[in-house]
Parts: sequence; structure tokens; C-alpha cells
Amino acid sequence: MTLAVISRLYGDKVGEWLELVTEYDAHRNSAWDPFAKKAGLVK
Repeated sequence: MTLAVISRLYGDKVGEWLELVTEYDAHRNSAWDPFAKKAGLVK
């Protein structure tokens, strides 16, 4: 969420740069949840 706030305040380019330098792996697809199966939320 912090990256979204930074992107909104300073622009998408800064947010993308920060994502790159912090090695953050963003998951923008809300339908994909890597923990849903482990939590028993999907079959």
C-alpha cells in the first residue's frame, strides 16, 4: 500500500523505481492469491 501512496504523491515513475530498487514483487492481479490454497480458501 505504501507504494500506491508514493505513486499517487510522486508519480508512477517514482513508484516503479522504488519497486525496482527495493526488489518488491508486486502482485497486481486481485484474482491471484498465492496464499489462498494454503489458507483453505480455494480447492
